[in-house]
Amino acid sequence: MFHCKFSTCEHVFENVIQFFQHIKLHSNAPNYHYQCGVPDCTQMYRKATVLKTQMYRDHKEPDVKRKGAFKKSFNYVEPVPLFLGNYENGTELFAKYVPVQETLAALFKSESVREQYAATRLEPSTVNLYQDRYIYGEPHLCGTTRTAQSYQSHLQDLKISDTNSVCGIKSDSPFNQLGHFHVCQPGLPPCLGHDMFEGIVSYDLALLSVI
Repeated sequence: MFHCKFSTCEHVFENVIQFFQHIKLHSNAPNYHYQCGVPDCTQMYRKATVLKTQMYRDHKEPDVKRKGAFKKSFNYVEPVPLFLGNYENGTELFAKYVPVQETLAALFKSESVREQYAATRLEPSTVNLYQDRYIYGEPHLCGTTRTAQSYQSHLQDLKISDTNSVCGIKSDSPFNQLGHFHVCQPGLPPCLGHDMFEGIVSYDLALLSVI
């Protein structure tokens, strides 16, 4: 797991600027610093300190000039605008996203990130797992909740069954190897990843179609 991210969007630049303004105007700790697992963070902080000094020469420095300085000194990935339509007054409405592929490419331009990745990529992490939860359909209509106990029972039934799945479970999820996680706590389906590993998708979609 990486301890630092270098690729940032425009909103982050503004937060960095505001942060340094706060340190400059209100902090009594001139030697403020932080530690990070990626060595390049030290260089980033030094660059930001120099830029901060330049910016404070004039608090009314043009926004374009400030953003340009940060984009030049930091690893920047240009957000892609998405046209969402128009307001009633005709003003165009946009949303922006930072491309994942370009973000990863920019991240791995850092030698320290590449070294950290090479040193840890084969070491499994059993602590953290990101879950993106969602509900599709009527949330008050549902079947029997899966539990860790019923999950294990279905796995046992699968071993003695002539079918290739029991209640949609085709095999034990590799995510269950994590030290602090089970796919049925608090219940399925919390994410598409383990559903596809197990073969739950087709079974649960069939239940949704009945509901």
